[in-house]
Amino acid sequence: MRPIPLPRVLALLALLLAARPLAAQTVQGELVDAAHSPLPGAMVVLLDAEGKVRGRVLTDLAGRFTLRAPGAGSYRLRAERIGFRVTESPALALTAGETRSYRMEGTARAVTLEAVTGGARRRCEVRPEEGTATAAVWNEARKALDAAAYLQERQSLRFRVDHYTRDLTVGDLRVLSEDRKRSTSAGPHAFRSLPAEQLARDGYVQTTPQGTFYHAPDAQALLSDAFLDGHCFRLVPGEGENAGRVGIAFQPVAGRRLPDVAGVLWVDRATRELRHMEYRYANLDAEIASDKLGGRVEFGRSPGGGWIVQRWWVRVPAITVDQSVRATRMTSGLAVERRARLSGIREQGGEVSAVHAADGTPLGRAAVRVALAGRVADHTGAPLAGAHVFISGTSHEAVADSAGEFAIPGLQAGEYTVSFAHPRLDALEVIPPRQRVTVAADGPPPAPVLLASAPPSARRAPAPAEPLRVARADTTEAPVMLEGVTARAARGFGGFYDRVAGRGVISGHFITRSRIDQLRVRGVTDLLSTVPSLVVSNGKVAVRGMGAGTNDMTVLPATPARRADPDSGVLPPGIPGCSPTVYLDGQRFGLEGEFTLDFLKAQEVEGIEVYARDALAPAQYRHRGNECGVILIWTRSR
Repeated sequence: MRPIPLPRVLALLALLLAARPLAAQTVQGELVDAAHSPLPGAMVVLLDAEGKVRGRVLTDLAGRFTLRAPGAGSYRLRAERIGFRVTESPALALTAGETRSYRMEGTARAVTLEAVTGGARRRCEVRPEEGTATAAVWNEARKALDAAAYLQERQSLRFRVDHYTRDLTVGDLRVLSEDRKRSTSAGPHAFRSLPAEQLARDGYVQTTPQGTFYHAPDAQALLSDAFLDGHCFRLVPGEGENAGRVGIAFQPVAGRRLPDVAGVLWVDRATRELRHMEYRYANLDAEIASDKLGGRVEFGRSPGGGWIVQRWWVRVPAITVDQSVRATRMTSGLAVERRARLSGIREQGGEVSAVHAADGTPLGRAAVRVALAGRVADHTGAPLAGAHVFISGTSHEAVADSAGEFAIPGLQAGEYTVSFAHPRLDALEVIPPRQRVTVAADGPPPAPVLLASAPPSARRAPAPAEPLRVARADTTEAPVMLEGVTARAARGFGGFYDRVAGRGVISGHFITRSRIDQLRVRGVTDLLSTVPSLVVSNGKVAVRGMGAGTNDMTVLPATPARRADPDSGVLPPGIPGCSPTVYLDGQRFGLEGEFTLDFLKAQEVEGIEVYARDALAPAQYRHRGNECGVILIWTRSR
């Protein structure tokens, strides 16, 4: 075997040494109080000789921490915990590759917020950490936000989240309907927003081809330079629900025109803990602007001692477009006028019900909160055992026990209508009782309710006939929550996309916006001419294969509809047909066969529905006396 030359041996040794990782400089230790008890959930920061942050970590349940320095040198440790003043260590000299053990004793000096008076600070100032009275409150809120942002960055926890979507009235925010679902793997953090720089650049309400999205700030966004520079802050006193708290109110700086957020961070005076943030959308269009549009974020401690977003909700507008069709002197002879208004509110939210470590180990489970309890009785006061108690519009329900008592857990904050049913009362046609109940966002559950039935002599009143709707309600399509904090405004075009997805109808022919873009035609009659069951002539439409006033339909090959001779004004010979009922944005349009659709352009249309029989159409669009089908045309908002 030939010996390896010495130069080559030295070169190989150099490569091996270069491949070895350099030993890191590490400080590991524990944070304790004066009695040497561990202090979990505190933020320990590593500062270099110039005061620059070189690392940070939350202490674990035993108060332990480990921090790595980027190189040899002089460093200090700073410990921050909510409610107490900052503690700093003396300078620690670290040599290359050294691991230093250090026990740090946290200060016992508490932060005092009692002297802070919200009414005394009326001026709104940028950068609250540079203020005087505002700085004391902001620093306590910042500690919780910093801990929540740290967990978000490290992706060290996973959450099980109960999500809900519900529709509310505009006036009193009463719950009309609610849907719930559970996410078994909500990702590294239950609540996350877009980057603060993007929100500052594009605004908190952004319209895209996919819809209008409403965003909210998370912990990282609130701590960012972009948020601190784009908002001013002042102190406000706590009242009502927030009695015993002091708030840091924020609002967009003067001159900002993009949609933004304004709100309050509420800090408990006694514990100095950040309880929740509430906000509203600012700089919205006048037609939909409301102080009820916004959100709420509630904070709580994680099982490991850090801070997380425990629950949240976002409220966005549901818009109705009122429109009218009037005669004009224009060539078309018709003009469509539209006016948008706020007709409802869509709320999306979530609550963390369980927390897991990154490896899936369960760390904690939220307690099930009983939100509503009470008793059910008949008109004599006797208990109604087995009564079915329910919250109107939701899946929340319970069955009364032998004493007539019930409990419904897990309600979110809001205004609800509670009622019940019982076979005995149903047989007597007794009017079902209804009672309004308020569930507070923070505090004890509402007082027990008594649901007592009316006497048998009080019979149900006949239900009034529902009037024909003449406005388009863009409220059907369910909003989409993106990473737990962004909601899309509802745009449903009277339920069009629900029916496209097969919900609520038996059979129909649909022309969607994407199909319209593919066809590249000019008028709505060109679109209708592509439907196999229709025939078009001079802007008028008829159903192929049907005679007027008949219920029989001839089955014809599925070939494209044929256009009539534009000069004759009659249907092609040999193809009988009759005129369907046409609805434009939910409003019945003219009498059958006595109007033209040529005035409407394809680019103005969002979608079209064609039902060959009246009985196949959605119930609200069936018209007795005409069995020639139904056409629903949905135009785009202008």
